[in-house]
Amino acid sequence: MPTLRLTGLRRQLGSTPVLAGVDLVVETGSLCCLLGPSGSGKTTLLKVLAGQIESQGGTVLLDNREIGIHSHAEEPLVSPNVRITEVGPHRIPVAILTPRDGRDTKLPVLFDPYGGPHAQRVLSSNAAFATSQWFADQGFV
Repeated sequence: MPTLRLTGLRRQLGSTPVLAGVDLVVETGSLCCLLGPSGSGKTTLLKVLAGQIESQGGTVLLDNREIGIHSHAEEPLVSPNVRITEVGPHRIPVAILTPRDGRDTKLPVLFDPYGGPHAQRVLSSNAAFATSQWFADQGFV
């Protein structure tokens, strides 16, 4: 009898699907290892299972009983208005933060460069955008 069963687990970050219907069974007494290239959803899956972020679909069964995964983390003071996209011929990932008040006037641009694979801010952490969101709210994009 399986101890842990994930069925159809889904999660998107912005408009990017990170977990697209993950199915996984971990049998009692066995070990499980998640392997995959950078950006394939390993960390996102673990964060969903740890309750740090919520799934957007699917079920988690523990001993054939559905369990909800709840986070007890505080809500952040600043919630980013972020759009993830790729730019240039090398498709470099970037995060574009705009003011949360819906301003549509021209705004000065503030660069916050992506730090590379060792700092996967663009893919994994909304909290990493808190400072950038504050600047966007002050009129810098």
